[in-house]
Amino acid sequence: MIFSVENPREIRRDIFDLWQLCVFDDGKDVRAELSRPIEFRGGFYVGNSERIWIIRAGEWERIAVEMPAEDDGQDFDITVRRK
Repeated sequence: MIFSVENPREIRRDIFDLWQLCVFDDGKDVRAELSRPIEFRGGFYVGNSERIWIIRAGEWERIAVEMPAEDDGQDFDITVRRK
């Protein structure tokens, strides 16, 4: 994963401290970021003190996902006794 901080802004420590994990998935591409909003207008946040990109647009294709092996593992015989 590549982490980066985009456009850090002044943090006002006297009001709030909120972090949001934002994820976008349209079935073909996945994006994720951790954002620290500091400015709100009309019910939406419009400014961030920090944005940490976890997965940027187009990076999802490069992540190799391996399917689990067909082997379900070793079977164990378990004996349960009352004490």
